[in-house]
Amino acid sequence: MKQVAKTKYTLFITFFVLLTLSTACTALQKPISDNRGTAFFINKTETSIRAGNWGEAGAQLKNLDKSWKKDRDRLKNKKTTGQVKVFDDTLSDLKKAIKFRDKREAMRKITILKNTYRNITAP
Repeated sequence: MKQVAKTKYTLFITFFVLLTLSTACTALQKPISDNRGTAFFINKTETSIRAGNWGEAGAQLKNLDKSWKKDRDRLKNKKTTGQVKVFDDTLSDLKKAIKFRDKREAMRKITILKNTYRNITAP
């Protein structure tokens, strides 16, 4: 009887530890703030580009850059290093596209940013 109780206790503790670790790891991958974070500003920048409002697109790009700097180091790890580099390079290219008001190229860069950010933040 004591052995059964000990086994149940061990299984319970093991399950609890695994559950705690699994939720802790996924929390580290989520954006810091969904409503004012990197993904939010990618979408705001995209909306401004689609509307042809280049001044607003530039302002939103500055917000995106600030937000990305906050998220970047937290999201960068052995698994995501390559994707973070792609995001950095694409963000730099987007700055140039907005500067030159190249809507087609800017929209291509927005698509790459969205996909790359999704890959970085995927559990």
